[in-house]
Amino acid sequence: MDSTVLRICLGSLAVGLASQEALSLNADVSPLQLTISTSARSSFTQKVLQEAGSVQEMEALGFLITHMPDADIKTLSVEFVVENTRLALAAYNSTSWAASVPWEIFLNDVLPYACFTEPREAGRADFFRRFLPAVEGADNLTVAAVTMNTVAWDVTSPRIRFIAAPSDEVNNYSPSQVMNGTFTQGRPGGSCTSCAVFFVAACRAVGIPARVAGVPHWNKGFATCPHGDSDEQCGDHNWAEVWADGAWHFVDPAGDLRLDHGWFYPGSTHFQVPGTTNHSIFATSWAPPSMLPEALYPNSSPANTTGYHYPMVWHWPSDYGLDWNTGWQWNVDTVPAWDVTCRYKEC
Repeated sequence: MDSTVLRICLGSLAVGLASQEALSLNADVSPLQLTISTSARSSFTQKVLQEAGSVQEMEALGFLITHMPDADIKTLSVEFVVENTRLALAAYNSTSWAASVPWEIFLNDVLPYACFTEPREAGRADFFRRFLPAVEGADNLTVAAVTMNTVAWDVTSPRIRFIAAPSDEVNNYSPSQVMNGTFTQGRPGGSCTSCAVFFVAACRAVGIPARVAGVPHWNKGFATCPHGDSDEQCGDHNWAEVWADGAWHFVDPAGDLRLDHGWFYPGSTHFQVPGTTNHSIFATSWAPPSMLPEALYPNSSPANTTGYHYPMVWHWPSDYGLDWNTGWQWNVDTVPAWDVTCRYKEC
């Protein structure tokens, strides 16, 4: 990479890095944050960008690194980041429908290698090899997304299935853990959260923009949940969304041939409240939503949470040796989020 081009790109990235640090309000609270210095991040950035072989690669790598969690800067290798980016670009350039995705949505919702704090894995190449033949002939993104929902779950034998887990527990397993049944007694599958993480990874691998959406708690009222949000029936729920032909859609897992069709819509979603921490509907984002073009994310706004993040209610303080009463699970601010409540109900 030409040294002049590299210096220009590093200079532009510095603005993004500064903005990201300003938005990270709880770096001293979360053990997951593993805060690093600006110089350490800049050093990693320079090493990665030196590997860029094209302007397109440079832009993608720059975006990915700018918004990487500090923990990933500490633990992931240059090779991992570069390979992930090249595979994402290969998917982007492999079909006409993938190439039709706006560049900003590709960067934010195809390129990233993770959704939450699940273990990081280099599984994109395997998913690309497995699933591209099934979707490369699709007429458009909608057909590709529906096709993925019919083939992705059969990647194992027996097929991957939803296996219920208690609410508010750590269950954002990695895709391979879902496939191997690591936490489900050897049966391929997992909770709603882990199934969503798996499906998002599979879609991104073939160039379909995807993210996880969900609720920290359902707002079902006293009659259903007399003890409030602590009642199981008002527990958290997460699902996958895909961007297809100009709009975001939710996906009911395991083979449904329709987008925007599921047990919770339009019933449970009607009672959710925009602008709250525990009763809004959120969608993950790699970059802070304030840095993204609003026109590509209609009926959405930056999450109204401290640090504008996705409330990962499964990260309990006691799991990390912290006081139960800290409310810390609301403060894990490593995953930016949109408030998408008004996409699921009239506001």
